[in-house]
Amino acid sequence: MKIFKTSQTFLNIPNWSLIILLSLFVFLIYSNSLGAGFKWDDHNLIEDNPEIKTWSNTVDIFTKPLHGFSAYYRPLQTLSYKLDHTFWGLNPLGYHLTNILLHFLNTILLFTLIVLLTKNKRSAWVSALLFACHPALTEPVNYISSRSDLLVALFILLTTFFYSSAKIKNEKALSLPALFCFVLAVLSKEIAFIFPFVLLAQEGCSKKNYIKTVPYFLISALFLILRFETIPFKTTHAFSPALLLSIPKALTTYILALIFPFNLHKTWYIVPVASLQKADFLLPALGLFLFGFLVKEIFQRSKTAGFGLLWFLIFLLPFSTLLYLFCTFQAFPFSYAWVYTPAIGAFLCLGALIPKNLELKKSFLTILFPMILFSFSLITMRHNALWRGSEIDFYKNIIKSQPSLGISVIYANLGQSYLDESKYAEALEFLNKAVEVNPRDLNALANIAMVYKNQKKYKEALKEFKKVLEIDPKNAKALFSIGTILSEMGQIEEALDYHKKALALNPRISKIHYNLGLLYLKKNNTNLAIESFCLAATLDPDNIDAHYNLAILYAQNGESKKALKEYAIVKKTQAGAFSKTQK
Repeated sequence: MKIFKTSQTFLNIPNWSLIILLSLFVFLIYSNSLGAGFKWDDHNLIEDNPEIKTWSNTVDIFTKPLHGFSAYYRPLQTLSYKLDHTFWGLNPLGYHLTNILLHFLNTILLFTLIVLLTKNKRSAWVSALLFACHPALTEPVNYISSRSDLLVALFILLTTFFYSSAKIKNEKALSLPALFCFVLAVLSKEIAFIFPFVLLAQEGCSKKNYIKTVPYFLISALFLILRFETIPFKTTHAFSPALLLSIPKALTTYILALIFPFNLHKTWYIVPVASLQKADFLLPALGLFLFGFLVKEIFQRSKTAGFGLLWFLIFLLPFSTLLYLFCTFQAFPFSYAWVYTPAIGAFLCLGALIPKNLELKKSFLTILFPMILFSFSLITMRHNALWRGSEIDFYKNIIKSQPSLGISVIYANLGQSYLDESKYAEALEFLNKAVEVNPRDLNALANIAMVYKNQKKYKEALKEFKKVLEIDPKNAKALFSIGTILSEMGQIEEALDYHKKALALNPRISKIHYNLGLLYLKKNNTNLAIESFCLAATLDPDNIDAHYNLAILYAQNGESKKALKEYAIVKKTQAGAFSKTQK
């Protein structure tokens, strides 16, 4: 660490050199994650998401929820997937590369922001390095579906940088890019709407400067109005006092995870607090009380450091359980992805607390810092390897870490992973466990049906799919699946009826149009078959079976130009052969 020998030596290093070193460090730490595949919700948001496979519906993504998540409004996340798909198709490597690039940009912006606010390049460098390799921040980098956390952090950092630059340099023109970046932030993830409160914390007691934050509050208010017009708030649950009492427990869990980032895995579940007299309420509450004194002391020492701590707490508070007060949980979720944006404030605080004139020979920069940096880097790379492994091992690791909670979604995902590998006995074992924990787990019930379907046990499969429809009569995928089973049983008219019911609920599922085309072929109705295959190919340009069938039908009809065009698409993607059904 010779670069820490003297403050003057470090100050003489140009910023661009430090940025290059940071970029190399980030890509070195995360290089072993590039071979990872799609995990968990990645299959739904990317592989099975027709919205990212065409640019014709770009405007539509700003008027509806995130694909497969009726409660989320994150159009820029979908837009980023569109860009990835344009360059990489469905190759996971490109999507992981984008996530690493976003983490790198956030690291550079953090470094730049600390330099701007503290004029201390050395402390900014230390904080940026720790942010780059911190194990608690690996989930949003490795988990493609968590890209919204990277995007919102990126635009919040840009907003803060422009806002602070306008204030420090007295350049009002920078206020416009700050506002624009804030708009992009709220379009990345809903949590951005609380950012104006972070700006209030930055202004401190300067009441005359509060007027500068008004446009940000107006944007947040407008966003909330448009968001709830697009996606109305719905809940069937009553208010949960236990989750309100659990706020101190959740906050301290996040704080400890940032300080001691060990035993990492994708999802934690925390048991809610039962009573004010219980230790799991009293101890965290006492910890937060002491943390409040720490915040007060830090504020007295450095306003920038205090601002960083308030950033951390303000962005963390909604994830403490406030988002779940109208839910009924045996255990509420904890995710490392949710600590990513709040953690920026913690590292900003650290950067502001390191003095410019620190005696290096006796400081943690030359003794403790290299040890922490090496340890964090090692843990992060080891955790990356878990994401790179098979999905079966991935979910087993989660279950192993918390076997007592028996969360149904983990069992259901593990069961689906076994199903994908045609290991039906193991699949049924874990899918049934999921249903034991949660009898209304639609994903588990549907996959139990798929196991029976793949084993050609059609009666058992139909029985399970009908259980899904009893819980959710408007489940388009269940109706479609029943239609495919009836088709395989030779009941063409009944199969057509179920396919049409599914399309009435969701006309944008490419596979339903494709299978409907196959059913029309069985009825020798070529025109309707072509119409269905065209719709399937339009909704999902990667549906090569639809293009292949269109090529054959056009050739049979003597429409050689159209046939050659479809064959060219098939050839370009090196597609397989004629398929009977899409499952």
